[in-house]
Amino acid sequence: MNWQWTYIFLYLLAAVWIIFAVGSHLFRNGAPFLKTLYPEKDLDRFINRMLLTGYYLLNLGFAIYNLVQNESLENWVDLIQLWAENIGLLCLILGSIHYSNLIVLYAISNSSLSSQNPQS
Repeated sequence: MNWQWTYIFLYLLAAVWIIFAVGSHLFRNGAPFLKTLYPEKDLDRFINRMLLTGYYLLNLGFAIYNLVQNESLENWVDLIQLWAENIGLLCLILGSIHYSNLIVLYAISNSSLSSQNPQS
């Protein structure tokens, strides 16, 4: 049996599902957070859509890039170990990007609020 094709199928299936499930969850549940940071009309929705587009492009690109590997897969154990390693790495990167975005958005909103309301 060709383990490489099995690995590719299972990896892409899991990676695409994780990316789209997390992306739609963040899009829905991030909207109220963005609304509080950016109360201007439609700015929060624009930012949310741009974040979702960037999220999909970045993570799908990484998932496809990460698909290329030079290890030979001899059996199911090798396949599961490589799959778990790469899906785990993808999840760690997704979480890191999410928290980085939160920090950046919070910092930007704080700097815009402080420039709009300077304290004398």
